Amino acid sequence: MRSRKMLHKGMAFILAAAMLLGTGVPAVAAETKSDAANAIRLDKTEGTVSLYGQDGNVLAQSYGMRLYHGNRLTTETSKRSYAWMKLDDNKSVKLNASSEAEIRKNKKKLEVVLLKGDLFFDVSKPLEEEEELNIRTATMVMGVRGTSGILTAVDENTTILKLLDGVVEGMVKNPDTGEMRSLTVHAGEKARFSVLDDNGDGSMDRVQVEKLVTKDLPGFAMTEFPGNSALTDRIYQESGLDVRKVTKEQADSAVRWDEAAASIRTYFDPQYYASHNPDVTAVYGQQASQLYQHYVDYGQYEERPVSAEEAALMAQDKEKDYQAWLEFEAMLAKLKQQEQEAQAAQDRDSGGNDAAPTVARAQSSGGAQSGGSTYNPNTNPPANNQQQQPQQGGGTNNP
Repeated sequence: MRSRKMLHKGMAFILAAAMLLGTGVPAVAAETKSDAANAIRLDKTEGTVSLYGQDGNVLAQSYGMRLYHGNRLTTETSKRSYAWMKLDDNKSVKLNASSEAEIRKNKKKLEVVLLKGDLFFDVSKPLEEEEELNIRTATMVMGVRGTSGILTAVDENTTILKLLDGVVEGMVKNPDTGEMRSLTVHAGEKARFSVLDDNGDGSMDRVQVEKLVTKDLPGFAMTEFPGNSALTDRIYQESGLDVRKVTKEQADSAVRWDEAAASIRTYFDPQYYASHNPDVTAVYGQQASQLYQHYVDYGQYEERPVSAEEAALMAQDKEKDYQAWLEFEAMLAKLKQQEQEAQAAQDRDSGGNDAAPTVARAQSSGGAQSGGSTYNPNTNPPANNQQQQPQQGGGTNNP
């Protein structure tokens, strides 16, 4: 009897140990209220999404599973690969395609670190006293308390924040010098935090803030608008951006546009773009992310090539367009000439203003021609002096 009890206890211990080893986290007796308040969970995924443990091993996914310190999510570049994370129904984060984020937690402090790509955050209600949620990139960190927006980690030196509602206090960090700069961003603003190191001095170069407009909103975030009037009303009231009537079709169209733009990034040559656009580098500098952003905002509409290969293709297209234009002009000239010749022939057939050709034709045919009548002494004796006058096209009376 005793051996059976010992066996049951041993099996229970082995099972508990296996469960703890499988999760890769230390054993706890029970989840505290503070732990629960700061827990973030994988809500759902779409497309190709991978989850890694702190040791780098791939983990099995299940909706609603808790994410722990060191867990990392990656979304593939394939179309519509997203990952949604939630603290609760009022606090969510969505990871865009071709993005990567890591979860970090230290007691009550919870951070979502955006390593690359984009994320959309929506915290519709202020956090509780025991809750703390920060979103961090390589160059900045911000506390999310009751706001929504889009964060983009362009590269290790540049972060873009598009705030839809609320107010965010951001801290920008220079990765080389450790210098910190604070900046308050308000609803309806787009802030670009850039840490440039073109001169090798690691100096913080610029923090740009400008008005946020609807065309700045990425498709993956816009897909969260249809059917969510609470969010869109809040955005309109605080930022003035009217996204209340965004349809699913419009959001999908924006996603397709973003996917096309992302494909451009794969063959964008910053060195070529810089060397062939000195007017751009004079304002934006030599940094690749800045140059690419110029292309996205302006260059593509100005038809600036992004590489030597594209420049060659554009030159070929222009040559083809020019040749097509020459052929079109030649065709118009030919049509005009044919029209003039036809008009001249019609004028000759109807008599025009020159009598001699008409008489000659009348004599050769032995009678009146179509389009008019002529008087011929061989066929019309002069006994009848009341000869009918010539009809349309004119005619001659040649006794």
